Amino acid sequence: MPLSRAAIDRRRLADDEVSRAFGQYKCGTHSPSVERPGAMAEEVRLAFESRGYCLRTRESGQKTDEGRSLIEVYPHPALLRLTSSEERVPYKVEKTKTYWPNASLESRRALVVAVLEDILIHLRAAGIGGDLPRVRGDSFQALKAVEDMVDAVVCAWVGVQFLNGMAEAFGNADAAIWIPRANKEGSV
Repeated sequence: MPLSRAAIDRRRLADDEVSRAFGQYKCGTHSPSVERPGAMAEEVRLAFESRGYCLRTRESGQKTDEGRSLIEVYPHPALLRLTSSEERVPYKVEKTKTYWPNASLESRRALVVAVLEDILIHLRAAGIGGDLPRVRGDSFQALKAVEDMVDAVVCAWVGVQFLNGMAEAFGNADAAIWIPRANKEGSV
């Protein structure tokens, strides 16, 4: 969810910077607006602040020694960095027809299962989610639940990277999207 210290009523510098850096890999951001995320973004930020969490932006940096941190994460570029993929990782269940337009329903289901399993392998290799279950591809509905879990675990992995000083902020003092730094092999 887009988060900001200022009202969100249009694209932010954070959105533009991520799109410039990752758009060529098909990981540009959506444009936030007054309607979406709307007032919910401020309500979420204020609720976390009331519990002692500080929204971290480019200027506030990774001051993890100063209390609890709240960061905005965008899973698509994080997955590029995690998996060293050359373009957006095709794991969104509702987009399988877009990813594989000529594949049968059964083939698309098998393909998205394989991608989700690959993400989990990378997360385990990064030390996250060792107890995560294997992906079951009985239905697209079941796979959507796995996709949501993967998004949550990827966000947790980015949080770990942030705490370890291995994430970079795209944005400014009002808002930042945190993405893990590129690995030593020079991936995205």
